[in-house]
Amino acid sequence: SGIHSSGATANNVFVHHAEFNNLYAPFWIESGGTNIAFTDNIVKEADSGPIAYANANTLKMVAMSRNFVYRIIDDALVVNGHGASAGIISKIIIVNDNIILKNDFAIAGSIGGLKVSIGTSSYRDLAMMEISNNIMQTYSTGETGLTVSNSPYVGYPTAIPQVIMSNNIIKGFTYGIIFQGNTQHSQSLVSGNTLTQIKEVGLRIQAAKFVDFFDNIFDMNQTLASANGIEFVGNSNNIKISRNRVHYAANASIFRPAAITLSNIWFEDNDFSDSDGAPSLASTTGLYFNRNKGFVTENSGIAKGASPITVAHGLSYVTNATRIMVVITAWNATVTGQVTTRDASNFYITHTGTATATFSWYVEYNP
Repeated sequence: SGIHSSGATANNVFVHHAEFNNLYAPFWIESGGTNIAFTDNIVKEADSGPIAYANANTLKMVAMSRNFVYRIIDDALVVNGHGASAGIISKIIIVNDNIILKNDFAIAGSIGGLKVSIGTSSYRDLAMMEISNNIMQTYSTGETGLTVSNSPYVGYPTAIPQVIMSNNIIKGFTYGIIFQGNTQHSQSLVSGNTLTQIKEVGLRIQAAKFVDFFDNIFDMNQTLASANGIEFVGNSNNIKISRNRVHYAANASIFRPAAITLSNIWFEDNDFSDSDGAPSLASTTGLYFNRNKGFVTENSGIAKGASPITVAHGLSYVTNATRIMVVITAWNATVTGQVTTRDASNFYITHTGTATATFSWYVEYNP
């Protein structure tokens, strides 16, 4: 190792403008500490990147910024509560403006790019966590670009409040962003991130609550048939997903398995139009959709013809046609019309006109 604090807490540690080559762990805080900064350094060809663990103690006021991390086998950059010994990450954690080029060669099974994990104690006084303006790239398989989670070794944390993940560039990872283990009010924001050439999952949401995901780009590897754009794998609620773009998700633009519970999940103003895979939703309970491209839940137009008129409504993923709301307005005040039935593709207008009649129409569907 390069700099290693193993037995006691490390306080007021500042590593700046250093270069670390061919080390197991160039910077390793193993047992917590306060006021720890690792900034403007170069780390290359190491087993792991800079690591700060709380372990059985408290880790607070940590900054890892403006580092260049290159050719790392394991996690490239970690802030971690770590293990079953009730480590606590507390106060302010800032990870920003780093360049992480994991490997320019393939290493199967490597773990990930940037990881912030919380330990297992029942209380965490985490005032703010900011992960922003980082650039991450890998050629390996099985890796995650950006992970915010509980400890990867044990159960879920009580809270990760006020997480801000913004303006990161993530390229070539198997999984783009994993946001998990957040079972309390978080008031968290994930915004402005650009993910490109992601192999399997752009965004994975697991056990999250009160999080907004907006203005992100999830650009999947279009050659992989198994790719999902946005995927839920754990019980979650009160999440808003808006103004995101999902490209080339061949399997599913949105994936929701059967054995989880979701509530108050909103999809608004997203663009799924470049994804080959339609949403794969074992259930739509708890999901709400408004104004999304490529997943149409509202539409309008003009219908003209003799009675009855067959109108293609253009709605997506209609599994229960009785939930389609249709409003029609006749252009001729002497003509009355009504919608007689709806199905997965069309609705049907009968009217009193003696020949052709014209109607404006609006449809809305809540899956």
